Amino acid sequence: MRRLSVLIALFLSGCSGDHPSEPRELPLRSIRIIAPSFMLLSSGPVLIDVVLRDSQNQVVKRPFTIRSSDEKVVTVDPGGVATPVAAGIATIVVSSDGLTERTSLEVRVPELPPCNPNWEDC
Repeated sequence: MRRLSVLIALFLSGCSGDHPSEPRELPLRSIRIIAPSFMLLSSGPVLIDVVLRDSQNQVVKRPFTIRSSDEKVVTVDPGGVATPVAAGIATIVVSSDGLTERTSLEVRVPELPPCNPNWEDC
């Protein structure tokens, strides 16, 4: 009977709630922002992609925040949709698990084609 008690105790001690067979979340190694360097004020919204990689360089899905440093130039919603507001340069900032990455995004006013003297409106 004592031997059975020892075996049961050993078995139960292996079930402490710490499951080494469950994969552990590796630390985040990098954030990559995939965005145009500029957009036209007259263009519509643009999706900014974010790629997160863990310490083994594997792409992972984790929560992140994304924002514009200047919402008077470009706004960015939580899903990464950037909408131009006015001409200028803003920094897009992405953060996750203590890491932060930045990239610049310029909003330009579209250039008008040169005036042709043969056009009536020149």
